[in-house]
Amino acid sequence: MAVPPRLIRPAAQISAGRIAGPSRLPMPPDYSQPARLLLRPLSHSAIVQNRLRTASASERHVRFSHPIITGSYPPVRLRRFASTIVKPSASSHSHSHSSSSAPPPDPSPEPEPTSAYGRFKQLSKKYGKYAIAVYFALSAVDLSITFGIVHAFGAERIEPAFKAIIHQYRKIRYGEEEAIKIEQDHQRETEAKRMEEEAELAKLSPEERKKKQASTWGSRTFWAELVLAYTIHKTLLLPVRAGFTVAWTPPLVKWLTARGWVGKGGLVRAAEHARGRVQTASSKVRERASRTKQRTDRKRD
Repeated sequence: MAVPPRLIRPAAQISAGRIAGPSRLPMPPDYSQPARLLLRPLSHSAIVQNRLRTASASERHVRFSHPIITGSYPPVRLRRFASTIVKPSASSHSHSHSSSSAPPPDPSPEPEPTSAYGRFKQLSKKYGKYAIAVYFALSAVDLSITFGIVHAFGAERIEPAFKAIIHQYRKIRYGEEEAIKIEQDHQRETEAKRMEEEAELAKLSPEERKKKQASTWGSRTFWAELVLAYTIHKTLLLPVRAGFTVAWTPPLVKWLTARGWVGKGGLVRAAEHARGRVQTASSKVRERASRTKQRTDRKRD
């Protein structure tokens, strides 16, 4: 039986699945395309793409311990050049870990000061205002005692001994020649001041000169004694004063802390305690005065 010409379709249309006509029948799938893809030689890029399609999500990302490489290249390059990267050895890793985790070396401790003034400076950093208060209290006491001794013995008797001590100190510190030079300069300054005072007195009349000498003699002697006492206080008694401050400040602060007078509100509590002591003493004095008055009244009766 002959097939009508209108029912004949080309093979290309049949293989592509395009059928024209009123029937629209589905064509069977074409299995020749996968076979041709398998038989066709693949290029390098096609192989890489095929591997990326079949690889799992964990295989696409390669992790490295080196901080510069991680996250700086795309996954394809990391997989491609992963074999050329040399990982650090365990010994170097442990050495770097130990060096990074090791604490920094402690700074060398400051040497203990040997002089009394050095110990006083260290003590003032620790105790602060309490050490300074003790130092100034001792300064007021020893300056008063020194001035009393100078005034009792006389400045003209103590000054030569003091000059001898100062000369020995300058000789040890600066040498013989430098000590003599310093003393000569000081003597020239003293002579210049004395000559200026004499020139001022010469300009005055005899009566005015006597009045000025009589009015300034006492004050001049007083200031000379005070200057000498202050010089002894600042030079000879400085180590003694610093030593007593170092010895007495810690026990004093400990005693004040035990009574609650150190810290916040310590001064207020100390002032209240002092006010209570004053009130107690004044009440005792009033009681004694009243008793004495009663006794005198009884004797009169």
